[in-house]
Amino acid sequence: MKTTLKLKEVLDLNKALVDLNLKGSKFSYAVAMNITRLKPEVDSIMASNKQRDDFSAYDKERIELAKKHAEKDSSGRPIIIGNSYKLENQEEFQKEFTELKEKHKEAIDYREQQNKELDELLETETVIDLYKIGIEEVPEEITTKQMTDIFHIIESQA
Repeated sequence: MKTTLKLKEVLDLNKALVDLNLKGSKFSYAVAMNITRLKPEVDSIMASNKQRDDFSAYDKERIELAKKHAEKDSSGRPIIIGNSYKLENQEEFQKEFTELKEKHKEAIDYREQQNKELDELLETETVIDLYKIGIEEVPEEITTKQMTDIFHIIESQA
């Protein structure tokens, strides 16, 4: 059934479907069909957001800089808290990081513009022919969050 979704919703639905691990042949078939139908849109979105090689080089240097300035554990490995390196000297790191950003200014500016354009793109609508499934085919083990995440593929009873 043709359904209008924002591209952001396409990505969210695709992720929810890929993450599902529930039993039931009809349900699994519906999940697989919808992943297949969403794939061209998902691939196009991802291709439009592919980072250039010069930004990848900057990102690699940024990580190496953080490792260089990170506190080390007793084995000599950088200490990571959450998703960040615990820095020994924030001031030294910032000085070198500012120089690194200046060196890669063009790549960073391009990536920021690319991200802005992606945000705008994700708000545009597209029509997808989703494979709908009746509520009776949805496994009982499904959680409320999972049901909410895949609601677009459930046939409306109203």
